[in-house]
Order: sequence, then structure tokens, then C-alpha cells
Amino acid sequence: MNEESLLDDHIVLTYHETLFGEPKCQLWRCLIRCCLSFLACIFLIGLVSCGLFPTPEHDLLKGRGKIEESDIAFLTAGKTTREDVLLRFGEPDLVLYDQRILIYRWSVIQGYGFILLYGGYSGPISRDYLFMLEFDGEGRLKRFERYGNYATVEEAIDKWTPPDSEKLTRNIILIRPIPTTNANTFTFNTVSSPIRFRVGEFCDSRTTPHRGNLIGYKKGHSDWYIYADVRTNRHPIDIVRAVVTQQLQDMGHQLVDKDADFVVIGEVAEFGVTTSMNFLTWDAIGSLDVILEVHLEKGTGEKIIRRYKAKHVSKKVCCLGPLGVNFEQVMRECLEDMQRQIVSDAELARLLTGKTQ
Repeated sequence: MNEESLLDDHIVLTYHETLFGEPKCQLWRCLIRCCLSFLACIFLIGLVSCGLFPTPEHDLLKGRGKIEESDIAFLTAGKTTREDVLLRFGEPDLVLYDQRILIYRWSVIQGYGFILLYGGYSGPISRDYLFMLEFDGEGRLKRFERYGNYATVEEAIDKWTPPDSEKLTRNIILIRPIPTTNANTFTFNTVSSPIRFRVGEFCDSRTTPHRGNLIGYKKGHSDWYIYADVRTNRHPIDIVRAVVTQQLQDMGHQLVDKDADFVVIGEVAEFGVTTSMNFLTWDAIGSLDVILEVHLEKGTGEKIIRRYKAKHVSKKVCCLGPLGVNFEQVMRECLEDMQRQIVSDAELARLLTGKTQ
């Protein structure tokens, strides 16, 4: 073998050592160290960018009050009545099956979290609670239970559905459409001479009165596909009666149980929501149709029948469609519209003021 051949072999050997020997290993070690350093930086950034700080439960985020275990110690099955519960805890957040089931909901803070990436966020972390009670046909307590974070309303309602009732198989959008505006703000002729009035029976003449507090559905393009049921916390009859009563009181009239000048009787012909989807928006639509009969309690028995209708739309430019706040908004606006119509009704004012003149 000549010297030139030996030189070529040495060149080849050196080349192979560079690829597979110590220089190559050093290159891979360097790459691994860089990758590990990069991953460590990402991990540290994640730790710094987001976090959760748990705290003892405190402060009410949603609901009208917390119901502690100590608050329900007085409950006794077969003895405690529905009236006892309402006096103790107030109006429930949801009433089902002809007031056989009452549901209270609330949320408290159980910690604070933050995220610094993508614009940042910080705020409280909530824990949700449910308190459910079931009563028999005579209004006496059958059972009750207090749920923590892991029970949704749908799951709890399905578990508590009476055997003779239809199961609720869809998601539920629960709303509380209580007017926030005093309709006296919009009136041109408030009543100067107050009268005493009594509230009579309010009936439900909707096309499907058996639906109770189910007032409609969230639907997509096809009417047959229902995303969720929309329910009110109370029966629509109770809501309308309470709003009419409150409005007459806000106008200066006095609610009495007997010896009234007038009696107010009502009929709820429509109280519902629906949705409409087009190319740009997915709307929530609320409709209201209430018939009031106001007549003299004594004397001539003069009476008038007045009809108040309202319809409002909330447009939602979002692929998720209308939310609970949108359904609540349109029904609240319908009720406020009815209030304004009551206040500005010249025929109603004539009957009421005629009695006191």
C-alpha cells in the first residue's frame, strides 16, 4: 500500500469519526441541552403566566344568599311545610311540577386565578351550590338535599323528577325576567287619587298551558332541532301577576285583601321566547300578550277589558347563539313595555279616577 493510499484511508477514517464518533456525540449533547433549556423556559413561563390561589369560601358571586348546613337543620320530612321554607329562604330560583320542587342556587368565591398570556385575565374562581326540596300534594316536605360543585341543574332535576312526570332531557336556560325600570318614568298621566284594589285569579290560556314554566326553546335553522329549553324561575302567571300588582302600587294605589274598590283579573295569552337564525345573527325573540279585566268590586259592577301586547328582539352576532341573558332581556323588556302601556292607558285611567271623583 503506497503513501497516497494511506493518506486517503486516513481522510476517510477521519470523516467517519466526525459523523459517528466523539464530535457527533458532542453535537447531539449540545442539541439536547438547548431543547431542555427551551422546554424549561416554556415551563417557567407557564408557571409565571397562570396560577390559582385557593382561599376559604367567601363572598357571594350569584344568588340572593348562601344556605349553610346549619340553616337547614330545622327541616323535618313530613312536618315542614312549603310556607315554612318560603318564609325562611325567600323566593326560590326555580319552581317545578306545580310547586312540588323548589330549587335555590348560589355561587361563592373559592380562590383567585390569573393568566398573563394573550391579553391577560385575573378574577375569582367560583363554587356553585344547589339546594333542592320536594313536597307532597299537601305541601309537606318529602326530601331535601344540598349539592356542591359537581351537580348541574340538569342532572339534579333529572334525578329529582317525580315518577309521574316527563323527564327533562335537554339543557336548561333558566331566566328571571324581573323588570328593573319603574314605568312611572314613562307616564304622562299618573293617578293622583289612589284606589284600593284586590288581585283576583290569573289564568293561563297559552296554546300549551301544561308547559308550566317552560316558555320556549333555543333552536337553530331547523325547528326540529332544539339546543335547550328556556324556563322561568317561576310560573309565568305568577310573574305577570306580580308585575301588574307592583305597577299599580307604584302608581300610588293600595293593595288590599278585602273592601277593595276594584278587582283585577288577568289572563296570560302569550308569554314565550323563540329564536331566529339568519346569515349574520342568531336572535332571541320574546312575546307577551296579557288581558286584564278591571271591574268595580261593589255598586254598578262597571268593568273594562284591556289587552297589552309586546314583542322584543335581541340580536346576537355569535356562533353560539343567544344566551340566557338575551332571553332574559327580551322578556324583561316585554314586561316593562306592558308596564308602560298600563300607565299610559287612558281608558283604564278613566275608570280608576272616575271611582274616586
